[in-house]
Amino acid sequence: MPFASINQQDIHFTDHGGDGLPIILSHGFLMDEQMFAHQVAALSPEFRVITWDERGFGQTRYDGEPFTYWDSARDCLALLDHLDIQHAVFGGMSQGGFLSLRAALLAPERVLGLVLIDTQAGPEPAELVEGHKQLMQAWIENGLSDEVADYIANLIIADPSEN
Repeated sequence: MPFASINQQDIHFTDHGGDGLPIILSHGFLMDEQMFAHQVAALSPEFRVITWDERGFGQTRYDGEPFTYWDSARDCLALLDHLDIQHAVFGGMSQGGFLSLRAALLAPERVLGLVLIDTQAGPEPAELVEGHKQLMQAWIENGLSDEVADYIANLIIADPSEN
């Protein structure tokens, strides 16, 4: 399994090869690179697709140190450096979109395009922040319970008209 030691982190990634245009895909909160399996299957014959596990998700361990989406954007850019990729299309779902947007602001000359899925550019509404912190703490302390999984599924895939 490939890891890149960047920004004092061991970032897990998969380079799906190919000689075409590079595309780096960044997953959503509580997910990992596997969320893009169908996109990789469809795109990798023609494009060089890179998927990765952001800090604390999948096979990339969380070192317990605070970090921001700006740090995650720097991780993404450093991963491209590690792979000797100068320019790419950045794609991201939810938090993957947050960091892709930040990568575009940090290094616009490296971004050939943005694919943003169920994401936003603004800050999280203040009334939701405390709930998200409690959710994360419960997950750290108790693992992924059925209640936490149901809450997350509702956030991500529920019909917005029902919320």
